[in-house]
Parts: sequence; C-alpha cells; structure tokens
Amino acid sequence: MRRYLVLGGVILLAAFISPVAIFANDPSTSDQQHYVVRGLGVKLGAFTLASQRSGGTYGVRSRFISTGAVALLAKVHFEMQATGRWTSAGPRPAWFLENVNTGRRQSTAQIDYAGGVPRVTGGRLGADTPPLRPEHQRDTVDPATAIFRAVAPQAADDLCTLDQPIFDGARRTRLVLGPPRPKGAGLVCRGTLQREDGYSARELARAKSFDLELSYEAGPDGRFHMSTAKVATVFGTVTLQGGLTQAGR
Repeated sequence: MRRYLVLGGVILLAAFISPVAIFANDPSTSDQQHYVVRGLGVKLGAFTLASQRSGGTYGVRSRFISTGAVALLAKVHFEMQATGRWTSAGPRPAWFLENVNTGRRQSTAQIDYAGGVPRVTGGRLGADTPPLRPEHQRDTVDPATAIFRAVAPQAADDLCTLDQPIFDGARRTRLVLGPPRPKGAGLVCRGTLQREDGYSARELARAKSFDLELSYEAGPDGRFHMSTAKVATVFGTVTLQGGLTQAGR
C-alpha cells in the first residue's frame, strides 16, 4: 500500500511535458519549475510545471512521474493541461485534460467549460461513486488551474489567501491557504486540501483533509516561486524541493 503514497502528496502538483499546443509556438515564454519528490525517506519521483499568463489568458501543463527504484515497484504518473481566461475575480477555465495512472486507478478526462459549468466531454473516469452534477460545480476550477494558482511564480501580494473548490470530473475538493507569513528570506503559507464530494465512505473514513505547507522564495524578477512543499498523506509526509528553472519572457 505504501507505494501509493506519492499520489496523495502530489495530487495538486504536476510537471512540465514536451511542448504541446499551449506553448507550442514559443515554450521559452513559459515559467518552468522542477521539483524532486520525496517520502518515506526515499526519492519518489520528479515533478515539473510549465505555466504562462499573458493578455488576459493563461495556460498550464504538468506531469509527475515516479523514478529510480520506486518506479520498479509502482509506475505512477499523471499529466494535466489547462487553458482559460484570467479575470479580476481570478481564473476562469476553458478546457482541461488529465491522464492519471496511480497503479490502482487509471483515468482520463477532458472537461470543457460553458458559462462556467464544467462538463466531461471525453475520457474515462476512474470513479467508484455516482457522477456529480456539473451545474453544481460552477464555483470550481480544474486541478491544473488550482496548481497554477498555488505554485506558479507570482507577486507577493497575490500569494495564498485562497479558498478554491476544485473539480476533476468526478471528485470535488477544496484548497484552502492562509495568508503568507515571513520565513527567513522568504514566505510560507499553510493550509489544507479537503475532500468534499465524490469520495467513497471508505476514502472519507481514512481521511477527510490533508495539511500542507508551501514555502516561497523571491526569483530574479521579484516574483515569488514555490521552493518547498510539505503535504500530509495517509501514509506520511511527502516533500517537494526545487524551484524556478526558467522565467518566462
């Protein structure tokens, strides 16, 4: 069972994949971040993120993959992509694509948004519970957009202080982050990831929420990027360590 530790620790975090539609014309315009994921005292895998916000729109793509000896026991990976508009009220997703393989759960999903309502338009969800009604998820964003809000480089005034419902096509969660606090030369935000709907009774009995701590450092352009994350799971704490490897133009 411990081989599935990685999923709980990085479900809100994903990694950069080779250029596709979102940044196909010029991937150098994106911010790129890379992290090493550890848990149970060993390296579990690699997490990277590419994101871009320009002209009132945004794009994000992500991937996690298990590496090293852990990959011999459990080949875990997930990829996510999303695009949307950035408004004064925050992101408004337009499209989301997910491909997840945890070793025991495989799912693919494409979500398109119309009038703020997320509708699954493709893929095969790996859910064990009845589907949630899309019209009740109007206040949500997709997981990749939630990652973008929490992890991508941003001004200090925009960090954290977040209460964001998330819908992946089958399950509803909520990411809550408190205001940033000073930590050394950087900032730290603490919060929780809460399971709200679409989970089985067994899953909720094991855990209804997970604590997390995100630490940020100032980059060369003055924006703050995530340098370390600590995320509680049912098996222990997962840590991510790394940071910005390329600042978009």
